[in-house]
Amino acid sequence: MLADSGAFIRLDALILTALMECIPGDTNLLRQEIKKAKTEQRSNFQRNITGRQVLWMVHKFFAMSQKDKNMTDMARLHQVKLINGDIQQFLYKWDEILALMSKRPDDDDLMNLFVLQFDMHLPETHEFYVEYLFWYNQPADHNSQL
Repeated sequence: MLADSGAFIRLDALILTALMECIPGDTNLLRQEIKKAKTEQRSNFQRNITGRQVLWMVHKFFAMSQKDKNMTDMARLHQVKLINGDIQQFLYKWDEILALMSKRPDDDDLMNLFVLQFDMHLPETHEFYVEYLFWYNQPADHNSQL
């Protein structure tokens, strides 16, 4: 239990002091949450809040939800750009970001984002762009035979 410092009273006090110095002014939401918890603990259990309790509150306050992680991952993927036609470097960064993502986006979304980079950053005379257009513009019945 975090409320019981046990043999670590001094450590808890040092953690509490350091954390409270790091959290700005009284209007900060985290500081208000800590003050509320401190008041509740004093009135309910007649003991002070410990540094480890405050550390846990700080952790929970800044922890990202899964939805936030997915949005951040997708934003990182959107930042991968094809620069100067360097397809190899683009693919390396693309695969690196995909490997680090907590949830892989749908294949259709990935394909659209991937192709968009080529449409925007490759000249129409580039060999890969020409081959891609040739493949993409084939009749549907030819693609189904492949």
